[in-house]
Amino acid sequence: LNLRGAAVGAGARHPEIARKLIEYLTGASTQQKLGEIRQEFPVRPGVPLSKWLQAWGSFKADTGSLAKTGKHLREAETILQNSGWPEGRDRVKR
Repeated sequence: LNLRGAAVGAGARHPEIARKLIEYLTGASTQQKLGEIRQEFPVRPGVPLSKWLQAWGSFKADTGSLAKTGKHLREAETILQNSGWPEGRDRVKR
């Protein structure tokens, strides 16, 4: 699962434009289009899932803490590098 986030930095040169971009990207119409094109779960409640995602069944939210995932990052990187999976060696860079 890939996580997406958006924020406007305190030092942004054009914060209002950045906010408008975030509003556009999180709007219902754009979320539906992105869901169809990228097969992603929409961040906006009420936006219908793509047919492909609907076939997976209902969404099951993970209630675990995202902050705790960093605890195992180095171990996960080592496993990925040693997995023999070609992309694993190339994706983890220090």
